[in-house]
Amino acid sequence: MVLLYKSIEGLNFKFALSMWSNDYKCQKIEWNTKVTITMSRIPPQSCAKKWLKPLVAPFCDIRTFSIDERKGTCTITGFAQSVESIPDHVNLGMSYPHEHGTNIKGFKINMHTAPLYDPQDNESADPGKQISSVHRNN
Repeated sequence: MVLLYKSIEGLNFKFALSMWSNDYKCQKIEWNTKVTITMSRIPPQSCAKKWLKPLVAPFCDIRTFSIDERKGTCTITGFAQSVESIPDHVNLGMSYPHEHGTNIKGFKINMHTAPLYDPQDNESADPGKQISSVHRNN
């Protein structure tokens, strides 16, 4: 049921107006699983938050990130719907302009996801307990 505010009528149409709501046709998904994502095969020039955020935004928010340039990896911590909701790889396209046009290079970025263990969440938890991670191979 929608509260009708006003309608606009014309030749062969009737358009209903209603009060705006930020929740109209909204699907709410809780992201309350703490995760750590280790990304590998990242081009060195894209190891910055402005490149990483669009890659993981559909699956996870970025709370912290660190880059290991020697290993060519980036570790992200944040919240996700679940560990399983994060894919094992994403594709990054980068443009390289030149005098005759632009080359687009595609990079397959591998993502290894694991639950993030935070001792502050449960001080009585056994810190030596192994937490399994999710690693899918394609």
